[in-house]
Amino acid sequence: MGLLESVPVVFDGPLGVLHELVDPYTGESLYDVAYEASSCLLTESYDQNQFENFDYVFPVESHLRNVAVKGVLFPRYRQNTELTKAGYALVHERMEVTLDMYEGIAANASSGGGHIKGKSRGYQG
Repeated sequence: MGLLESVPVVFDGPLGVLHELVDPYTGESLYDVAYEASSCLLTESYDQNQFENFDYVFPVESHLRNVAVKGVLFPRYRQNTELTKAGYALVHERMEVTLDMYEGIAANASSGGGHIKGKSRGYQG
């Protein structure tokens, strides 16, 4: 019937929900920008075809140790209530912060700061 949809959500054990990979309210996805940010962090010798072996590829901060992606069921049709509005605002805020982080990673890498060799060249003067 399609009354529920599964949305991939990134969790960290003690912190709970970190962010959604797909906005359950609008359907906006972070897949493309997360993939780009991930590929920018890799050295040139890394085989990016290995990404095809995984459902999700995205960078996480190094202090996060228990990261997991789980499918969370959301109702497709939601009531127009204050609780729904608060949930939308919270999801939207988390996705904006995550999008800014991923875009910052990609921008830093394109300026030569993301790859190991680029950092090394910067330190050499």
